[in-house]
Amino acid sequence: MKNLSPIEEQLASQITKRLSVFEAEIERQIYVDIPQRAMQFDALLKTCPLLQPAFSKQLEQKFKELLQPSQDLTVPIQLLSTPDQAIFEVEEFIRTHATDLAGLLENVKRWFYVAVPGGQELDKMQEEMDQVVGGMEEGISKVLENLLYYHATRGKLVVKLQKRKLYDIAKTLVQFDLSQIQNFKNSFLDLYNSLIVAYDATVKNYENVKQKVETKTETTVF
Repeated sequence: MKNLSPIEEQLASQITKRLSVFEAEIERQIYVDIPQRAMQFDALLKTCPLLQPAFSKQLEQKFKELLQPSQDLTVPIQLLSTPDQAIFEVEEFIRTHATDLAGLLENVKRWFYVAVPGGQELDKMQEEMDQVVGGMEEGISKVLENLLYYHATRGKLVVKLQKRKLYDIAKTLVQFDLSQIQNFKNSFLDLYNSLIVAYDATVKNYENVKQKVETKTETTVF
């Protein structure tokens, strides 16, 4: 490498410092922030009633006791007018934590693109990061779309039940709840699995990419 002028040395020093700050932020996100989000997901999986194996069976039994063909529907209509509280718990978690997690992974992905291009191997790692971040974003969108569909369709059924007060409509609402809650649970589990895959891929690639970038930078600066 040629001798640098004072101005070039100062510029090189500034670049190095900025890269160090950027890398420190990325490493904090990879080794601290993303694992913390994973722990939050894991805690919700273990504690939220909706995500427990027995939830659907318990809810089905609750509805069975609530609805009888010959009974007055005043109380059942009141109880069925609002979704189970567990739905709101998971929905709030998704909106506050999952979307934030996607942002963290997007930042990490940007680092891969800021890295000095290094041939097919780096390109392959960048492509893998695209896939895992895309998988997370797709999973989050799927869960949010399921929620939107659930609330919109359920709201129409509730209005119809309140207006007509028919047992068959109440039964349809119950069956819809049971089927959609199971779908939502499956979507959340898929999202959790996508998070694990994304984290594993990020950790696997980061140090290798960083090493290659540093090596290439040393041989190309000025």
